[in-house]
Amino acid sequence: MSGKENLEKDYPILKELSISTPPQQWQNQILRCHEFLCRENKKVNLTRITSFNDYLVKHIIDSLLLAAYMPEITSKKLNIADVGCGAGFPGVPMAVSYPNLTLTEIDSVNKKYLFVEQLIRELKLKNCISTRGRAGELALKTAFKYQFDIVIARAVTDAATMMIDCNFFLRRPDGVLIFYKTPKKIKEEISDVNKQAEMLKMTATLSPEFNLPHDMGKRQFLVISLNR
Repeated sequence: MSGKENLEKDYPILKELSISTPPQQWQNQILRCHEFLCRENKKVNLTRITSFNDYLVKHIIDSLLLAAYMPEITSKKLNIADVGCGAGFPGVPMAVSYPNLTLTEIDSVNKKYLFVEQLIRELKLKNCISTRGRAGELALKTAFKYQFDIVIARAVTDAATMMIDCNFFLRRPDGVLIFYKTPKKIKEEISDVNKQAEMLKMTATLSPEFNLPHDMGKRQFLVISLNR
């Protein structure tokens, strides 16, 4: 049996995420990513999540949960920006798992940008690049303006602020912003999000709630789409 299938015994949710990279290659990439993250994290503090179980659930499976809500990302050619990517999550696991996607990892913090650039080289990813800059500034540059089908953000500032910064990244008329949130955080932010959406002529919708394995939390997606 392949390594991925072995992981599926302990993490059956992996079967539901339609990972299209060959199983052994996928496992090797995920293990290599963990090893590189742990090694570099000793030099530059990037994350508190370093045990393999926590890494697999909170960084890999959590990153890929979007496929359970939007299965089209597993097969459709899409250009995605990961804003405030930190150590490369959720974008890098998506690039590893779905070769049909093109990912642009964006962070304004130099050490994070450099780490992700090194990680992309380490994993030999052809469908992922790392870019340094502030979202609100990059979104107005020709190379980025109106270029992305989807903009994703996890563990960043409040969604209402991000909507202003990221609006111009979106390809017209179908681009969407997707924020990885907890149900609790969405309840705290939804009023401001709806107000901002009305001003920007956008619409906010919520995904169902998803449970992470081993009772390690809940995930919900806040989806902001352009009004036609």
